[in-house]
Amino acid sequence: MPLFTNVFSGWLDYPEYFFYWCYHSGKSIFNTMDYQSPAMDAFIDGARAAAASGDQDTYDKDVKGFVDLAFTDMPRIPLYQPFVNVAMQKNISGYQYWFHRRLDYRTFEKA
Repeated sequence: MPLFTNVFSGWLDYPEYFFYWCYHSGKSIFNTMDYQSPAMDAFIDGARAAAASGDQDTYDKDVKGFVDLAFTDMPRIPLYQPFVNVAMQKNISGYQYWFHRRLDYRTFEKA
């Protein structure tokens, strides 16, 4: 595809979670750019292991490594971080915040 726009927002606020799902070779369903990098995979795997073991120093080193590599290789271009600003009329209720920042209209009610 000559241009593909993708708005992926990780459901968990952890950098290794986002990078695992968006940058990991062969394991990522959201790797829409088909990015393949053994170095990136090593950083991601290292950060995931360090998070599980509580090794903060290794975690920080690996997170910095994969963020730096993503900006060096630039397989995807980070354009913006979308905001979810919600404004409703007084006769609308039922808004619920979802951690994945997508609106869910099923709970809305009109009085």
